[in-house]
Amino acid sequence: MPSSPPERLWQRRVVAQGLLNPRGILALNDGSLLVAEAGSGDPDHPLTGRISALRDLDGNGDYDAPGERRVLIDHQPSVNILGRLAVNRDEVFGLADLEAGGGVTLATIADPTKGSTLLELDGPAPRSWSTTHDNANSVTWHAGLSTWFAVQSFANTVIAIAQGGVEREIAKIHALEQGQHSVPAALTYEPSSGGLLVALFSGQRGGDTQGSGVDFVKGSGKIVRVMPESGRVTSVVEGLNAPTDLALGENHTLYVLEFCDDFTDPVHDVGEAKSSVRHAGFERFSGRLLAIDLQSGEVSSIAKDLDLPTHLRVLRDGKILVSVGQGTPGRTIPSPSGPTPLDGRLIELFAR
Repeated sequence: MPSSPPERLWQRRVVAQGLLNPRGILALNDGSLLVAEAGSGDPDHPLTGRISALRDLDGNGDYDAPGERRVLIDHQPSVNILGRLAVNRDEVFGLADLEAGGGVTLATIADPTKGSTLLELDGPAPRSWSTTHDNANSVTWHAGLSTWFAVQSFANTVIAIAQGGVEREIAKIHALEQGQHSVPAALTYEPSSGGLLVALFSGQRGGDTQGSGVDFVKGSGKIVRVMPESGRVTSVVEGLNAPTDLALGENHTLYVLEFCDDFTDPVHDVGEAKSSVRHAGFERFSGRLLAIDLQSGEVSSIAKDLDLPTHLRVLRDGKILVSVGQGTPGRTIPSPSGPTPLDGRLIELFAR
């Protein structure tokens, strides 16, 4: 990674707002979207996670008109690890990834305290399709092997998964250069190699129970390639800052989301985070989206000043949707235009 890649910024607009920690996005054949919302993280209301269907009924390109948003699944677990685990970061877990493949549509429920549940969304009502023993934040369908794979961010593993809780470890991704956990956060199938591209967010030095809770090493994130049949792990991109998601586009382009530029302003509980204008662990409005040519190695920044982006989806027309606004909804956060309420949104990016 170059220290300052050139900016070739795409145009952008907000297409949905008022979401509760939006995460995974899935585009359906009828033109509608499914969006996983991790929820509010409020311990007094622990079942605020939901999956919403968005449809542009008036044809204006967004999903904020009355009737354009419908909750399909609700009352799913949502937890803010701030105040529950030994961290000092405003960070909400719950519904995370949405993926389709092998005849099923799956949603993952990321849980920082126990294994994850994978919901099958096909049919009249969601049902448990599988479980994992650790936090499965992201899944992907490998068409070449007709197999589902997942990353486990606390166990630092890539696993093959099957219906009914059957899992098999494919690779253990070892600690990074300064001893931090690798924290695999997302993965995607790479047809050209038959491998899995995995984003390593990188943990903080000493683990989550040590230091200030924001002791991350800047620029220590990576993209690695994992070969599922041999378990071999090789580095593809280095020098990233907290990559949270990745996707392949046309012409060997890899899109990578970086969560933030810095780790700052730790807090001890949600009350402290809400007491004034706080970053609360992660620098707000400092995330970006990178486009990387996997053949030439050329890197460019196509979006910047994103508010803690977590997930992306490349659409068939080449546009990209990005989920932003991670954390406690409504609390006041710093922004380029001054203090503003934290709001979960979908951002649409399109080339100029």
